Amino acid sequence: CEQTGEDVSMPLMTYVMDANLYRKYSLLLLSPPGFGKSPLARSIAFMWGVALALAAGQSPQTSRFIECNTLDVLRQISGDLNERTPILFGEVCLGDSTQFEHLSVNGVKLLLSCNVRATLRARNTDVVLAPGQPRVFTSNETSLLSFVGMDIRGDRAHFQAIQKRVFVDVLERS
Repeated sequence: CEQTGEDVSMPLMTYVMDANLYRKYSLLLLSPPGFGKSPLARSIAFMWGVALALAAGQSPQTSRFIECNTLDVLRQISGDLNERTPILFGEVCLGDSTQFEHLSVNGVKLLLSCNVRATLRARNTDVVLAPGQPRVFTSNETSLLSFVGMDIRGDRAHFQAIQKRVFVDVLERS
């Protein structure tokens, strides 16, 4: 809850089906390998793409989503970085400097905030994500804190700010 900082629990499908939620908060799917995070994330991203195409008066056949695991690759497809194209960041950990080399704690906040225009540093140039652009992340990490990494344990204010930007689902079985 953005006002109280308390965790709010809701069924995954409630979040997935509500454009007001998925266009504001990122989705993070956590589990050990083999639980089906990636196929689930692809299905969700595809469904969001179809819903956003229909909402824009376009054919569902025009829908698509982006799948990647670094920010750098998004530099090559800047034309698809718009509010109708969901992004799936697969098998990532934001604290992994090989995947997110230039990402600071403030960059994490921007990346997870779907409702704002996010200008993020990538190698040699910035990447700009559109406001309202849905984002889903999959990770083998076990918690939001380990997913973010960056040794922010000591800075509760930063972690609370990150918590307010993401819907976390921990898959307990495949």
